[in-house]
Amino acid sequence: MLLLSIGLLLALVTSIFAIQNSVVVPVQFFTWQSEASLVVVILASAFLGAAIVGCVAFFRQIRSSVREWELKSRLGKIEAELKKLQEKEAKAQSAAKPPAPAQSAKSPGV
Repeated sequence: MLLLSIGLLLALVTSIFAIQNSVVVPVQFFTWQSEASLVVVILASAFLGAAIVGCVAFFRQIRSSVREWELKSRLGKIEAELKKLQEKEAKAQSAAKPPAPAQSAKSPGV
């Protein structure tokens, strides 16, 4: 919520700055050249910067989600393997226990 508030505040300040500077300026990009209002140049630059940041954040989120899915899948496999090993260990321990000595029907000392 704080980031959104800061972002909106910066957008408002940028818009006010752009509106107060409305002179026509020459714009050159490599071999392309034109004239445009400074308002348009400032707002277009801000929008383009926000779009680039948004794209980078979007692809980071996708990469993070894929990584999370891979790790959850790996965790599931490891937990299944652990369960199998615990069952195998329990069977081995029950097979290794010596049988309890049989008690005779007669009481000792009678």
